[in-house]
Amino acid sequence: MEDNEIKQDFEVISSNRGGDKIVLNGYVYTKQKKVAKGLRWVCIRRDGCRGAAVTTELYKNAEETISHNHPPNPMDAEKSRRKSMMRNKASSKELYLNRKRMKVNSRIRGKRDWPPADNDQPFREISDTIHGFIPLYYPLNLIVDTPEFQRLRNIKQVAFTSYVFPNADHSRFVHCLGFVALIAHNELLLKS
Repeated sequence: MEDNEIKQDFEVISSNRGGDKIVLNGYVYTKQKKVAKGLRWVCIRRDGCRGAAVTTELYKNAEETISHNHPPNPMDAEKSRRKSMMRNKASSKELYLNRKRMKVNSRIRGKRDWPPADNDQPFREISDTIHGFIPLYYPLNLIVDTPEFQRLRNIKQVAFTSYVFPNADHSRFVHCLGFVALIAHNELLLKS
């Protein structure tokens, strides 16, 4: 490596609105416009920083053209990376390919303090992607196995819930289990 070559830290990440941002030597830039050399990028800081960079249209040969009035903040770059990673993960199709969202655990796990001592029936837990583990006590643990309840797995109930829980199955089965979890939670709150 020659003395005049500087090792650059360069990365392309997605922005909040689906566009692109670049991270260059610890500074985060957003795309501003096309220029003769390719694309012009400006610093994301809005406090008077005029820092700018230029890349080719294929995001190669990044170089800083106007220096910044602040030191690089690694937290800005890390925050942008994490948000981009979460957005990519949430929009990936692999979340929707797994149709087996609910897993009924038929093994009796034991007794707990909830529900109150007057209902000392054994329970089983159902794993749900939204509510975690939902304990089902008698008679609910028997109702879940009936054909009438199991047919709810195939009936979709989407509406606006797909925006709230994008990785959920959105079947009536999941909705009913969520309702059971909500009732159990409210019962605990009322008893305490």
